[in-house]
Amino acid sequence: GVPVASTAYANNPTNTIDGTAIAWNNRTFGEMYRKSVDIRTCIRKRQITAMRAGWELRRTKIDGNEKVVELPAFDDAMKNIQELKNEILKNDILFGNVFIQRRLNKIGQIIGYKVLDSRYVTLISDNDLKPLRYIYTDVAIKGSYIEFPAEQVMHFKRSVDFDNPVFGDSIMEALVVDVLGEKEASLSNYYFFQNDSIPSAIYVLKEGVQDDAAEKVMTQIRATLTGGHNKHKAIVSNAVEDIKMMRQEHKDMDFLDMRKFTTEKVCAALGVSRVVLGYVEDVNHSNGESQYKTFIEETVEPDERWIETIFTFIVQTDFGQPDYHFNIDSEHIDNIEQRSTLARDNISAGIWTVNEARLYMGYEKVDNEMADEIIIGSSLQLLDNLAVAEQTELAPATIPTAV
Repeated sequence: GVPVASTAYANNPTNTIDGTAIAWNNRTFGEMYRKSVDIRTCIRKRQITAMRAGWELRRTKIDGNEKVVELPAFDDAMKNIQELKNEILKNDILFGNVFIQRRLNKIGQIIGYKVLDSRYVTLISDNDLKPLRYIYTDVAIKGSYIEFPAEQVMHFKRSVDFDNPVFGDSIMEALVVDVLGEKEASLSNYYFFQNDSIPSAIYVLKEGVQDDAAEKVMTQIRATLTGGHNKHKAIVSNAVEDIKMMRQEHKDMDFLDMRKFTTEKVCAALGVSRVVLGYVEDVNHSNGESQYKTFIEETVEPDERWIETIFTFIVQTDFGQPDYHFNIDSEHIDNIEQRSTLARDNISAGIWTVNEARLYMGYEKVDNEMADEIIIGSSLQLLDNLAVAEQTELAPATIPTAV
């Protein structure tokens, strides 16, 4: 038989919490992205920061040196490269899978690429889990689907799902309860104002009031008292015999503390600090810079290396250039200054040669024999030499005497 696997069920489809079935799958992860401002903003920050300094193709030469090269066919196919990059990151973060379709013209030539929505991809494999073909449900046309041969779709994943090795693993699975809980807490707060804390009182109607009259009274009460704009209004009715006031508290607003906890959990899972999202509580100049630096080093730069891996595979496989690789200019805040300082210090300390420092900075080697030699700065001397020089300088001059 031929196993059929869909990313809609790449993870455990449902779990039961207190008797309520909750879907733990890609559809839920998509809903979390749409409803959680923290998840959406975290992904957006990673999208706009990664590869923002540009990119280039490099070729590794026989001598190990690298040279920036042009490949017009690749450029033409990558006219939407920023969109591709954004969709790659979104699908990778949300669903743990990236499916890239090779777009072909009528004679089978590659004219571009499209990232497929992972929620609507079905993978058909053989018994060894090797893909045979992909089925993609077209969400724009209900009930319509497209079938692609295996060689027309590339599948990338950073980690493997323990329960289904065909697919990648999504960090969203660990956030389902927290994010859905935040949504419910927000709704509770919304309806606190919408319903004006109803029931804030029990209205006891006079004995013998008919059902239709009681319904009219309740309609009048709802129209007059519910909603934040009707707060503190009074009502007069000859059908009401007594009003029993209930304790009115705003404890539901404590959801703000829970929301802060959820935000911190989302930020930790997605590798984006709260300060990057614009939360300034407990943030000062010192730790703000440190958190942003951590965001660049531990989240953005790994994203860029992952994007480089994908596009390098494409340029080598689809364009027949095995010695080409895709390189992202990783120039972020203070990055160049820090790298330059490190390069200068290592040259002065005799740790790197000039060419080693140039490669570290992303520049080509220079054709000079001294650039491959360890050079010690002229201002650096042994302590013994300094001591000798000091003694020589302080020694009293000898005055020759005539004999």
